[in-house]
Amino acid sequence: MAHADGSVLINAPAEQVFAALMDGTQNRYWRPQVTDVALAGGIPGTVGVTYKQGLKGPGGRGRIDGDYTVTDYQPNRSLSFQVIKGPASPRGRFDLEPVQGGTKVKFSLDLETKGAQRLLDPVISATMRKEMDNLVNLKAYLERR
Repeated sequence: MAHADGSVLINAPAEQVFAALMDGTQNRYWRPQVTDVALAGGIPGTVGVTYKQGLKGPGGRGRIDGDYTVTDYQPNRSLSFQVIKGPASPRGRFDLEPVQGGTKVKFSLDLETKGAQRLLDPVISATMRKEMDNLVNLKAYLERR
């Protein structure tokens, strides 16, 4: 299994952080690899909401799909999602913890690999770790608001 996780302290209340994470259309403001994103189905703020998302391809060229569905959430506490279209289909989870001065955000990504694909676990994990770098962008985005 490929795995990556990270955390960041954001000087904003959990309600504001959760709202930004739950609204997939805000991804383009803190994830530089997102080229476009739109609501694709479901009701925003509910389990099953799906976002159609375009991502920069390898080396920043082209466009690849990265569509995902919200699979579970606890308001202002956690949000889980599943990538449903793209080169890989990881599961992700954000956990929010109110702390003095803001909200601690923990983010994890997991991808179940099978067969020969397991040989690529270190490469896939490295790519997923780069996604963790976007937590500092989320922090900057929310603290500017």
